[in-house]
Amino acid sequence: MLALRLEAEIWDHRSHVEVRLRAVADGAEARATARLDAAALPGYFLPLTPGGGRLGTGYRIADGASARGAELRRDELGPAAEAIARAVLVDEALDAPPTTPGVARTRADVAAAWKRLADAVPHDETWLGTATGPDAAARRLQARVARIGGPEAPELAAALERPALRTGEALRVRVSVARGRAFLATYAWQADGSVVRIAPLGSASSGRGSAMVVEAGRRLDLPPAGDPVIAVAAMPGVAESLEAVIVLASSVPFDPDRLAPAPGPTADASRRKATTAGAFLDRVAGLDRSRLRLAVLPYRVGRGG
Repeated sequence: MLALRLEAEIWDHRSHVEVRLRAVADGAEARATARLDAAALPGYFLPLTPGGGRLGTGYRIADGASARGAELRRDELGPAAEAIARAVLVDEALDAPPTTPGVARTRADVAAAWKRLADAVPHDETWLGTATGPDAAARRLQARVARIGGPEAPELAAALERPALRTGEALRVRVSVARGRAFLATYAWQADGSVVRIAPLGSASSGRGSAMVVEAGRRLDLPPAGDPVIAVAAMPGVAESLEAVIVLASSVPFDPDRLAPAPGPTADASRRKATTAGAFLDRVAGLDRSRLRLAVLPYRVGRGG
């Protein structure tokens, strides 16, 4: 008897549909691809997906853009466009009223886009198109989106001690939860889109592989006693950078080390050790998201006062 396996993928490219077929039998394999114009499909089938992508997998496509101005420098345009694309993807996946501007023109636009990750995170990202010019950038993102939170997730409150810092000053965060016990870790989303872990870093209250623990009604100052102070720094060659602290709180234990590495001894070493934003979001999406809360706290770091 011949053992035949057929596999098919259907991709919605808006103007056309691509059908990919694969047949495997007794070690032999055959592949075929067919393209159909969307206009040839019955109207009641359209749109096949809300934003394009592979059918049945939850993939979506979103565009983000940025424009150079009084606040956004040329080196910030790419990360700003990526932030907008991720936020638009979250808005669409949650069927939320569109609050994200299509074009980031200020650092406040970028900060607001980052904050959308508190509700859901894109993962399995593929950047389908990138364009960066002297005064503008555009990005097209294909990804799935994982919702964050549920009835069993902690009620998280987090705030920066100060939202604007000078290079060399300490980054401090105050965290509390309203009910139950929560397991915590914090990460720095750097201006270039890379991520490092900033707490825990091996204090007496948390060994390697263990999240920090905070009880309901108790405030935890980060970094905790015994952990090294995290000194901030603007990106090399610029006067000011926009970055963010991401606080993860889970009602079940998780391994903070798996999400992003600890920083290096210097700012340059930290950037070399850091994981990419996409890899970090993939790992967050792999946690028990129904028991997870995120807080995204943007801050500015500059060389002056």
